[in-house]
Amino acid sequence: MSAQDSPTLALALDRVTHHYDRLRAVDGVSLTIRPGEVVCLLGPSGCGKSTVLRIAAGLEELQQGRVLMDERVVADGAGALPPEQRGGTWLTGRTLYLGAFMNHYGHFITESLSRYWKQDSGAFDHVVAYPFMHNHGSILVEDFHRHLAGLLDVPIDRMAILRSQTVFDEIVVPEQLWTYNVQVNAHMRAVYGRISTRHAGRGTSGRIFLSRAPSGRLANALAVEEMFASFGFRIVYPERVAIADQLSLYANCEILASLSGSGMHNCLFARPGLMTIEVGDARARRNPVLMQRIANELAQVEARFIPFGEGTDARIDPKVVRKHLRNILGELPRRGPVVVLRLKRRLAGLWTRPKSKKRKSQADLRGGS
Repeated sequence: MSAQDSPTLALALDRVTHHYDRLRAVDGVSLTIRPGEVVCLLGPSGCGKSTVLRIAAGLEELQQGRVLMDERVVADGAGALPPEQRGGTWLTGRTLYLGAFMNHYGHFITESLSRYWKQDSGAFDHVVAYPFMHNHGSILVEDFHRHLAGLLDVPIDRMAILRSQTVFDEIVVPEQLWTYNVQVNAHMRAVYGRISTRHAGRGTSGRIFLSRAPSGRLANALAVEEMFASFGFRIVYPERVAIADQLSLYANCEILASLSGSGMHNCLFARPGLMTIEVGDARARRNPVLMQRIANELAQVEARFIPFGEGTDARIDPKVVRKHLRNILGELPRRGPVVVLRLKRRLAGLWTRPKSKKRKSQADLRGGS
């Protein structure tokens, strides 16, 4: 695509060539990027990716070609503007970079928090993050973001989102201790420990089962709830509970059970050695997904798994759940808690049911006056 094909270009490289002595590191590269586009440079080590980025940023002297930003020439054969004069933002002082900001709870407590570990390098003038690409550029800072970041002494309320070219006097980039579906640094145990110890010791919260509304991954979640209730589990919908109260539940429970997904990630806030029970779904049929297996190992919990089964049905057989729970707990189910749970559901339905329309007046019945 040429510059003429787009009304606005955030960045354009025009036939850029660069040599290191006799080595031609970049050979006639042309590239155009529109505002909001996410572009990745791929190639083997030494192919010139970093050199291209340094030239675009003004950190490497341009030898041949042109660099344009916002359709304005910032470097060509006649000279080049320094980085701080190429538009965007200049942040003076020291800046803490928090990586990609995750709106989603499950991703935030894993990948995002893995950059929030304590820094012993003094105060920061700025705190910045980048919008996660799957958030579609939106940033939704909710109570759980603020609470968890606050427990780790990260001033998230001061966080600015990077949306344009930014130049820093000094930037500190903490190592990301948890890489999605790849690996986790054992130092993350200390991060979760700092959070859980703030909520531990408030009395036992008993057996907890974290549920969610039925979905394409598990269509009969309500039936699974009843199975767990029959074994003495309290049914909890995490999104209906304040984050501080949630963390207290996880830190003090006797057994933590959940459907597969973000709810099960909360084992990270539980004490080591706790029994956890995960119920599989259409995405995790035979075993927990890799991310959950990493979380279980990091949390050092005694993890049990109830397989979902094969086939295409989005429902798990409640009898299978009951059989596994009997084997895991060595107990028989009780009918009473299920009756109570169903009554609570019925009362909740009556409470949320919209009020019926008022009876029509006699004038309405007569067709008006």
